[in-house]
Amino acid sequence: MIHEIIFFFLVGYTMCQNINISVCGDGIVDVFDEECDSTEHCTNCYCDNGYESVNSVCVPKCDIEGCIGGCISPNECTRCIEPEYQWDCHSCGNGYHIEGFMNCVPYNLSDVYGCYKMLTDTSLSTVKTIQLDSSLLSNTQEYTLYLKDFRLTVGHCNSAFNPRSPYVKGIWIELNVIDEGYYIIETEKEYSKTLIEYINAQQFRYGFDSVITVQNECFKTDKIGFATCLGKNNDLNDYILSASFLSYYQVRKYYLHVFGQYGLVPTTDLKLYVRKINHPCSERSVHLLWSDMISSTFTAVVNTVNSLTSLSSCSRQPQPGTWFFLKGADETIMVSACNNSVLYDTYIHLIQVPKINDDLSNVSCGEGDSTCVGYSDRGCGVAAKLMHKLDSSYDYFIFVSATEKTQLNVEFSTVCPYNCLNGVCSVSKGGCICNEGYIERNNGCTKCGNGVVDENEECDPSNKTVIEYYCSEETCMCSFGYVPVTINGITKCAISTCGNNKIDEYEECDGGRGCDHCHCIGDYYAYAKARKDCILPSCGNGRFDAGEECDGGKGCIECECQPGWYSKHSSDCRRYSTKLIALTIFLPGLGIYICFALVLLIINSIKYSLLIDRIKFELNQQNIIFSDAIIPFDSADCYKIPVLNEYFNIHPQSINFMNNKTDIDIGVVVESTCVITNFSNETMNFIFHGKKESKYDLVFTPCRGVLRKGQNKEIKIQLLMHCTTILSEEIKVTIGFSHFKKLMNNYQHQLSLNGTKLDKSNKSQRSFRSSFSSVSNQNSTSSDEVSVKPSKAKRFYVTLTLEAQSSLSYKLNINDITTYQPPIGEGTFGIVYKGHWRSLDVAVKIIKTDIVSIADLIQPFTEEVKLLEKLRSSCIVSFIGYCADEETVCLVLEFCPLGSLKKYLQSMPTSVHLKLRFCQDISRGMLYLHENNIIHRDLKTDNVLVLSDNPYDAVVCKVSDFGTSKCFIEQSNLKEKKDIGTPMYMAPEIHSEGILKLKSDVFSFAVCMLEIWLGKPPYSSDEFPNAESIFRFVCAGKRLHIPKKCLYHDMIKKCWKGTVDSRPSFKEIEEYFEELVQTVREHKDQT
Repeated sequence: MIHEIIFFFLVGYTMCQNINISVCGDGIVDVFDEECDSTEHCTNCYCDNGYESVNSVCVPKCDIEGCIGGCISPNECTRCIEPEYQWDCHSCGNGYHIEGFMNCVPYNLSDVYGCYKMLTDTSLSTVKTIQLDSSLLSNTQEYTLYLKDFRLTVGHCNSAFNPRSPYVKGIWIELNVIDEGYYIIETEKEYSKTLIEYINAQQFRYGFDSVITVQNECFKTDKIGFATCLGKNNDLNDYILSASFLSYYQVRKYYLHVFGQYGLVPTTDLKLYVRKINHPCSERSVHLLWSDMISSTFTAVVNTVNSLTSLSSCSRQPQPGTWFFLKGADETIMVSACNNSVLYDTYIHLIQVPKINDDLSNVSCGEGDSTCVGYSDRGCGVAAKLMHKLDSSYDYFIFVSATEKTQLNVEFSTVCPYNCLNGVCSVSKGGCICNEGYIERNNGCTKCGNGVVDENEECDPSNKTVIEYYCSEETCMCSFGYVPVTINGITKCAISTCGNNKIDEYEECDGGRGCDHCHCIGDYYAYAKARKDCILPSCGNGRFDAGEECDGGKGCIECECQPGWYSKHSSDCRRYSTKLIALTIFLPGLGIYICFALVLLIINSIKYSLLIDRIKFELNQQNIIFSDAIIPFDSADCYKIPVLNEYFNIHPQSINFMNNKTDIDIGVVVESTCVITNFSNETMNFIFHGKKESKYDLVFTPCRGVLRKGQNKEIKIQLLMHCTTILSEEIKVTIGFSHFKKLMNNYQHQLSLNGTKLDKSNKSQRSFRSSFSSVSNQNSTSSDEVSVKPSKAKRFYVTLTLEAQSSLSYKLNINDITTYQPPIGEGTFGIVYKGHWRSLDVAVKIIKTDIVSIADLIQPFTEEVKLLEKLRSSCIVSFIGYCADEETVCLVLEFCPLGSLKKYLQSMPTSVHLKLRFCQDISRGMLYLHENNIIHRDLKTDNVLVLSDNPYDAVVCKVSDFGTSKCFIEQSNLKEKKDIGTPMYMAPEIHSEGILKLKSDVFSFAVCMLEIWLGKPPYSSDEFPNAESIFRFVCAGKRLHIPKKCLYHDMIKKCWKGTVDSRPSFKEIEEYFEELVQTVREHKDQT
């Protein structure tokens, strides 16, 4: 046994390592994933419907036992065995009748029952006559068609029988109509609208394939003949095989014929249900949704072969067709039967009824409160087209019929949105006729594209006088990263730095030759390394033209001679310069000139040295204008005094940017001013100490200066906020005097006269500054806050207060966020903590920096954050903000209190309804990501957060962890796609060849769906002890077992198909769960 296990392990491992991913269309059939490849009747490497694979070739299926030489196409034979079959295989031979598909058995004419013979045969137990009256409106009658009573009967409806062989085993029943109206006669079940929708949602064929015909006459003879047929039905729809015949009956007798399709006989007794209804529209209407028509055209299929026959308020002539129900809205609807390869004679009825709740059973579209508000039998030839403006205070039924028995497409769409707003809704055009100055776009009227830059537009690409390069044709706004820039009186979309005559990032040129708004125009093109000019159109023709140094020859690149080469006014460059010769001639004269200049320099240096000694002291006292720099505060030799003193004054004493009651925008410089005045008799110098911190920059202009007695100076204060925060800071100002010791002695004398001791003052100052330092988040040390002794002091300093508040942005201050231990989660790229920011519970994901340094991560992380700022969906975790500095990189996200879906499934019992809602919300979130071309890379239940356990809430879970993973991967050593993600959820194409596509997420979703249904990890640790065992299992084309009771069993199978293109998109998955959840809810409401 151990040897066998080792053998299969080695075989499986070898297959997984060497397996080639099947490529459909290469002519090679992969038996694991393909039925065929590049052969006839082969589509996407699978045989077409009606064909089966035999030795990798698609051959037609053939269920005709009497076929000679096989079928030429599915169940189509050209030569059959006689006499059982007609020679052309179109029917059974003389003396034979059909009993099953093309299964011909012999019969005796004496055994054939006509209508009259069966109704008068007293030996039969099945009911002979059924009375149709108004009591059936509220009381459905059930009858049993006994198996033993099925006899070989002759049919008389030409549309249901082959005239050459009208014999089939069935039962005749007389219908005695007492009260005229609509009646439904159906086999096996009473098919309510809810039951029909539920069976359709399962997409499984249901019921015995029966046929019902109703005719006016009952022949006494058993011979072949034709009767007047009221109609027939052999399938209710594509999934319900049971016959269900709905028609309008007048007061008289009719004759019902029930039999099996292709002459089949049921295996047990067959139930027959008879009931009366108000109108077909209330019972068999298709519910249209506005969401299917607003964004695109919705196409429905109308099959008049098995459709019901109905009257309406628009026509008293019975017609076969299909009813549709639509809730009223203030929209204009277009219904069209024009999009068919063959245009059929069709009719469209629009019926208006009073507002309906959920019960349609009492509605009648032929009388009462119903009103015909629209009718069309033309529009595109004989095919009908109807346009009408609806009213939200009513509901509507639409009836589409055709004179021929056929199947046709009917399109439903909305036109004239917002009633055209800037135009007129035209019936003849089928849309908007726009006012002057507006054009039609997306079925509405807009000024964008009218050739003029209008108000609220940044550009207009259809403007013929101004050629735009980066203007959106949909919004008439500049493309992302571009803004309107005016150069020489002309405004176009360009990079924001365009026009400064410097080459900045993303610019092709700036203001030079052939350059229009930093874009090379016409035949001009950009240099490899951008310059102000563009390359001439003549460059590259191999000829020397005006404005060129060369063209294509030696030492010539981009029509310029390279360093060490010189122009000779031809296509080539040369190695030496004529200017070099002139230089050697004038070199001796240049040497003399340099010597003379050196002598003058020495003389001036001596004079300058003497002058420096004289004005050295003056330089310390005069105005020295420094550049707007930030000078750090140094507490050495400084003594603190109050701002209010007799020597100088600073007004105002508080730098308050909150007085204007508006928050400061991030990245925008705001300004204020203060005035410093010298009240002393001494010359005073000052230094305003600005700050440059992670939260903000504070700059004073001038930051340093000198004031004589009585002089003052206005100081400009500039503040730049880097993140969302509130500032309450201390700003230091250093003050020096020409005779500082004299002023210090005077100040100490004044303190002693006021009874204040120096050591006590310093102690209180230290206490005050210590307490302030405890709440300040500046990086100052304790030495900055303590004054030196008066005897050692050389200058004063005062403290100003800075008050400011920034506007809200996505960049946050890490010090404003409180995190709580222990972590609530940890992944490949970061650790997640519960946090608190501005009275809001948040999730704080701190990016790990043990693999990637912050310096390498910060730039791609910032670019990724720009993407997260744009993503907004109810089914993905909301992005609140981020922090990024030299020490920490983190994301601040929406906090979901119920934790991850994996933990929730393992700890809480989950209803079927809630499981479906989990799948629905995950598919919605992934659809949003894929629509924005974002691959999740690691979709699993750990990365789905539970928001609510109530399945009726709008959102129950959200997709997370799709943002920073990309920038982390790109900067780390995880360059291989197969190193990304969780093995249990990874698609086979990632395991084997490192292929990563959008639909790789679909495979991961399939594993998530199975885990949600099971309530536990689908891969058993006993059977799959490590990731390698899962790799082998998936690469071998194997998949896990899915419980039969799983409602979305088929969707899991589709999603984890080995071929990437065979998997459904999240659009299809979301629509599937939308319908499935709706069906389950309706079923729960009924039960």
